[in-house]
Amino acid sequence: MSLAMQTETKEPFESPAEKSGRLMPQRLSLVDQTVQIMRQLIADGQWVESLPGEEALRSHFGISRVTLRKALAQLGAQGWIASPGRGRKHLITSSQGVLAPDRAHERTVKWLSPHPEIDLVWSTRIGYEEVRKSLFAAGLRLDWVSAGALYQARPEPRLERLKEEAGTAGWVLFRASAAMQRWFQESRLPCVVVGPCHEGVALPNVQVDVEALGYHLGSEASRLGHRHLAFLVTNPELASAIATCAGLAKSTPPAGQARRLTVIQDDLTVPGLRRALSEAMADRDRATLILVAEASAALPTLGILRELGLRVPEDVSVVVRDHEPFLERSVPAICRYSYDWMRVGRSISRVLREVIEGGCGKAIQRKLLPNFIAGETMARVRVE
Repeated sequence: MSLAMQTETKEPFESPAEKSGRLMPQRLSLVDQTVQIMRQLIADGQWVESLPGEEALRSHFGISRVTLRKALAQLGAQGWIASPGRGRKHLITSSQGVLAPDRAHERTVKWLSPHPEIDLVWSTRIGYEEVRKSLFAAGLRLDWVSAGALYQARPEPRLERLKEEAGTAGWVLFRASAAMQRWFQESRLPCVVVGPCHEGVALPNVQVDVEALGYHLGSEASRLGHRHLAFLVTNPELASAIATCAGLAKSTPPAGQARRLTVIQDDLTVPGLRRALSEAMADRDRATLILVAEASAALPTLGILRELGLRVPEDVSVVVRDHEPFLERSVPAICRYSYDWMRVGRSISRVLREVIEGGCGKAIQRKLLPNFIAGETMARVRVE
């Protein structure tokens, strides 16, 4: 969330005496704006037990450490937060200006994620907010649980400890590993997987049909003469990545032509991405179409391909699987797939309530088809 900049409209000059007879609008300082936004986030339930760390807050709002600490001091003076001591998070003591109720006995749904909530991309945040609002109307509170350790090897002991926490009515599994999904299947706890399930797992899930997406792109690629495709992805072991590759593999290449798929791993650093793309594109039979999984890698990919002397789309086509709004202003216009994340959020909430109320007897599945947005970064392969 970015803090809005103040704009000033010039009006005829008035003396203080002329102004004294009427109320004047107040120009809020950056500190006051930060306080207002943070109070709203607390009141909306986006932050429940405590605030994110100071560095995360400073980065999120794009403000200095001095401005943030002045805002935190104001929130403390107003009774919204309390600090347990140096180096620890600020505890939330009030919402909407009154003492927060004891949350230990409320029914909650835990959304498990490897990332802090503050790092959510726009599309996922929209879906998350839809889930939160829908569950709130049903008397359930949604708690974000950022637990990277759960996504490492042997998550079972940590999941057992989480299971023992009182008041948990259900779970949302976001980017869950195969081990996590298997544990929930065996535990028979009410849960919903965001995205596809791993092989051998049958849990309730809501997903954008990335396998159908892969099939569609593979078919389009074949029509345009692409024999060698590349898939740029952060974690190839995610169920969504596996399903995307399965869809690409199922599409039929032209008669008499072989299909090759190269997976390129993005380590989320520019040097790492530059190294991975340089190695992949040095192949004499290099890929002529790259499917970029996450929108955040799209613009760096275009820049690095240009550094390598490759023109888009004349030498290599680029398509993005997961659309984000900032791509709408890219030049050239990027070919991409988009999804209705509000609909995804509502579907997650409906399936979760069914599971909580009716038990875990069946694996309810909801698949939503993506929309293809044609751009200027995909073209027919040139014949040398």
